Amino acid sequence: MKTAEFNVYDFDKTIYAGDSTVDFYIFCLKNNPKLVLSIFPNFVNACKFKLRLIKRSEFKENFYISFLPKVDVETMVQKFWQVMNKKVQKWYLDQKRANDLIISASATFLLAKICKQLEVELLASDVDVKTGRLLGPNLRGVEKVKLYKARYEDTPIDNFYTDSLSDKPMMDLAENAHLVK
Repeated sequence: MKTAEFNVYDFDKTIYAGDSTVDFYIFCLKNNPKLVLSIFPNFVNACKFKLRLIKRSEFKENFYISFLPKVDVETMVQKFWQVMNKKVQKWYLDQKRANDLIISASATFLLAKICKQLEVELLASDVDVKTGRLLGPNLRGVEKVKLYKARYEDTPIDNFYTDSLSDKPMMDLAENAHLVK
C-alpha cells in the first residue's frame, strides 16, 4: 500500500493518443491476414452494443474472443509496443513521476509491457489471453474506484487525468481532476 499522494491516469485517449485495444486489433490484423474473418462478427458485435442489446462487458469479451485465441499474444504485444510506444503523449512523459498509477479498462496483457517501460504501476482489466474471456470486471467507471480502494485503501490521489466523464467516480477521489483533450 502506498502512503504518499500520487498521480493517477487513465490510459487510452489520455496519455496514449488513441485507443490501444483498437490499435492492437488493427496491428494483429495487419500481421495475421487470417484475422480478417473476425471483422464481420466484430461489426455485428459492435452494432449489438450500440443498440444496447448487449452490455459493454459482453461486447469486450466477444471482441477479445474473436481474435486473441488466434494470435501469439505475447509476441504481438511486444512487437506492438516497439512500434506504438510513440503514441504515449509527450506532455505525460514530461511530467511523469516514479509513483504514477495507470488505471484502465484496457487489458492488463496489453498495457503491462508499456507500463513496465514507463516504470509506473498498472491496474487494468484482466483478460485470459488464450480464450479472450474477461477474468473480472471491465475496469470502467465505479469499477476503477472499487479496485483502487481494494489495492490502495484511502491513499490520496493528488491528480487524476482522464479523457472521459465515465471516470467521474475516480475524479471524485482526487484532489484535482483534469479532463484531457
